[in-house]
Amino acid sequence: MVDLPAKDTTTQAEARLSQVLHATGIPALIGELTPGRLGVLLALSPSHPWQPAVERLSHVARDLSPRTVVSVGSEVDLLTDTPRSFHQASRVAEATPPDQPLPPGRSFHELRDVDLRRLLYALREDTRIQEYAERGLGRLLDHDARHGTDLLTTLRHYLDVAGNKTSAARRGGLSRETFYQRLRTIERLLDCDLESGEQRTALHVALMALDVLRTG
Repeated sequence: MVDLPAKDTTTQAEARLSQVLHATGIPALIGELTPGRLGVLLALSPSHPWQPAVERLSHVARDLSPRTVVSVGSEVDLLTDTPRSFHQASRVAEATPPDQPLPPGRSFHELRDVDLRRLLYALREDTRIQEYAERGLGRLLDHDARHGTDLLTTLRHYLDVAGNKTSAARRGGLSRETFYQRLRTIERLLDCDLESGEQRTALHVALMALDVLRTG
């Protein structure tokens, strides 16, 4: 699945990709699924790996527009299973922001690339995600806004190092005493125990959700 940032480039991309497929002799179907989105179905023998073909198509598509996103569903053996593969590719596309870095050594995205942050990005329009972030961090955000503090960053440093206070204090350029004091304030405001792994996980998810809501 090829998502182009400009809908008016779809025709050009379809023609160029068709030309490449024809030149390489790879049997394929290609066409516009929705404005700005092309679907490509490659028909390869079991002895012909699909990754090199997708890499070549991805490079061609990204040459036309660097912000193009190529998403791949799973390999299937039966034609009747292709809807499942395209469904998977669409899920990958939904979880891939236009500025998402490419995976190492690849120019396309797969299901295995969809981590928690990208899953939350895909669900960012769901009000339950918005409510979760607000419920988890709302009082901390209100306190920062009213008092000009930045406890949210302190919490971020703490969670990013899995609760290692020494490392988190160093990241924030704070003395251990000042950092501990801020953690106690955060615990009081959020009515939580930052020594609890489960509560730290819940807050980390809320922080990721807040990030994708702010950038989505």
